[in-house]
Amino acid sequence: MAAGQQIDSLITALEQSVESGLAYFQGPGSQSKVMIGRWEAREVLCHLVWWHQATAEGIESVASGGAPYRIYASVDEMNARAVGRLAGTDMLQLMEMARQSQARLVRAARACSRRPIVVYRLPRPRWQWAASGRMPSSSARARACW
Repeated sequence: MAAGQQIDSLITALEQSVESGLAYFQGPGSQSKVMIGRWEAREVLCHLVWWHQATAEGIESVASGGAPYRIYASVDEMNARAVGRLAGTDMLQLMEMARQSQARLVRAARACSRRPIVVYRLPRPRWQWAASGRMPSSSARARACW
């Protein structure tokens, strides 16, 4: 599958997933008291909004030659921060924010897919490589953005 077709397939799958989730939040999820771990439906929607925004921002930064978006806290901590940032925002506003974030993410992904970007991944923290005195294996080779 060509890179352009692959990105289109991924975007289509993401859009379908987000729309399906938003349909739930607009319907039964708007009144649901079901908990996913410690999170209620509204809080999960806050997570969706924040992770979409962070992902779009990271892709945009790398695509323009900047640094990738760094997350220095656990997923649970970032989710809690997302809920705190969006406190007082109602479900309809959150759903609109999710749609806007989704559109931004799609634009960023499409722009990134048209420009080759090299991303280096190390399978363990850099300080461990420095301490071991050897370079990463071939599994850490440079890869294209998508």
